[in-house]
Amino acid sequence: MKSLILLDDSPPVLAEMKKALRNDFSCSVVRDPKRGIRRVLSEEPDGVITTLVMKEINGIDVIRTLRSSGYNGPILMSTSYGNASTAVEATRCGATDYITRPYPDKELIARVERMFAQSNFKNNKSIDRIKDGIRTNDPAMVSLLELAYLAAETESRVLLLGETGTGKELFAKVIHRRSKRADKPFVVLNCAAIQETLLESELFGHKRGSFTGATEDRVGRFEEARGGTLFLDEIGEISLSIQAKILRVLQNGEFCRVGDNRVQYSDARVVAATNQSLVAEVKAGRFRADLFYRLNVVSLTIPPLRERKNDIDLLSDYFLRRYISQKGILHRFSEDTLKLMREYPWPGNVRELEHHVERCCVMARSQMIEVSDLHSSLLTPQTSFATKEPSSSESYIPFKDAKRAFEKEYFKSVLSKADGNFAQAAKRAGMERSVFYRKARSALSEESS
Repeated sequence: MKSLILLDDSPPVLAEMKKALRNDFSCSVVRDPKRGIRRVLSEEPDGVITTLVMKEINGIDVIRTLRSSGYNGPILMSTSYGNASTAVEATRCGATDYITRPYPDKELIARVERMFAQSNFKNNKSIDRIKDGIRTNDPAMVSLLELAYLAAETESRVLLLGETGTGKELFAKVIHRRSKRADKPFVVLNCAAIQETLLESELFGHKRGSFTGATEDRVGRFEEARGGTLFLDEIGEISLSIQAKILRVLQNGEFCRVGDNRVQYSDARVVAATNQSLVAEVKAGRFRADLFYRLNVVSLTIPPLRERKNDIDLLSDYFLRRYISQKGILHRFSEDTLKLMREYPWPGNVRELEHHVERCCVMARSQMIEVSDLHSSLLTPQTSFATKEPSSSESYIPFKDAKRAFEKEYFKSVLSKADGNFAQAAKRAGMERSVFYRKARSALSEESS
């Protein structure tokens, strides 16, 4: 079923279009055309339907922005107004087809089908151009994507490794989209974002009355993902007791909802991700070896952004275009600014780069983004990880050792300011208490050992 994003600032019109198309196409509706542009560029749907007359941006400008930003999918212009010259203008700007309201439902469906036929599936070319939603010029990333394609064709579990912000969820989506399960659910659960006491319910569901607040039966993520793919992000953060229950599902597909003895089944394909070394976690006794071997059938390690500097310009340009509609200005970076950005090591990887570009679009004083518009973290060596080449008499410690040392000092400092109170310390750190406790215990135990 092909995906469509419908853009119109009139809820009745959106409801009418979605009702007509929902049996033949997967439709998402957006009332704000600026937000709609961002969603189209981010999600790369198979096609777009936009209304001509809207309060903030008219349909012609929507089409111009999408085409200038690299979206190649078919676009259908729909309107109650306009004439032949409007149709010509829409087509000149990049519309694939044009339809005038009112129209019967069958006419709209036929026009959308014709739109896809006329476009010769250009959006598939768009996906190839950006390498399945992942924008990269890096040979190592392209090779990694080819391995992901091979894994996608099988039913094997995949373990995605890499630092935070490198794009592990994007790879999980690629694997799902390229698999035989592509028309089934893709379900995401960030294990680190859920309190340990609630994680079992999130994974397996619960029965009404099984605990305080369980006012109705609830389906868990394994049930929700039946026939499809379950992406378990930050798998290294779960407790040993939950690990044992996940292991059972991976072994025979069986599980029970919380508070229920009836056995449920799930054939969901599990793709897991972590920014930790699970080998080290297994050695430390914090992660079950049998679960690790079950998950680690195919392992893909995504390189950090600092190791693929050629992608910095490409991604910066993409994010600039994504945030064009916030002020209606297409910004660009000066050469000095880009040079500094290439030299910065981006510890937060692609996610940090995106947030930085968004901030620049908001704070820039002119169309050209200069060095003075950059956040101070990119300009201050002490806070931005020195990037100079080491002399013959100096060397850098391995990244994992630097990370371990930072975590020790960080948790000691936070606990000290909270007078040793873990609940208060977790609140200060902006973390769930259970996650903070595990990480702090891990970091500080290494110091005392």
